[in-house]
Amino acid sequence: YDAGNLLIGVTSVWILVPPILALAAPTQRVEALEPDLQRVRKGMLVEVVLTCFASLAMWYDWSPAKMIADQLASTTAILGSSIFAYCRGGWPSRCCPVMVLLTAVVFASKPPRFHPWPHLTFRALAMFTVVAGMDAGIGIT
Repeated sequence: YDAGNLLIGVTSVWILVPPILALAAPTQRVEALEPDLQRVRKGMLVEVVLTCFASLAMWYDWSPAKMIADQLASTTAILGSSIFAYCRGGWPSRCCPVMVLLTAVVFASKPPRFHPWPHLTFRALAMFTVVAGMDAGIGIT
């Protein structure tokens, strides 16, 4: 069980993949977004980085307050990026709601006996959702 918890803690850095990919997006594609969407995207980048810190803090020293902060931050990142995708349109607006649903189902059905694999599956689905929501069609074509 401790090895599984270590794996979950170490993989908290997966949460940084979407902002790293977003920062690597071509400037002209980012600037092609409406100014409001550019501001929202920057805010989402900050929020996703904060989500990583919340996840690491909860893993390192669990408490109910840190658990709530972690779940609130991750939910905001997942739903926020999906809403961002919806506002931009295209295939991400159709893909992200399905990914959010899959992420929620996996999160809600994590059987403890298979620890840490359901959590890692949830985390991977969440990461793909955030990547598609924030960067599909901008940095990833």
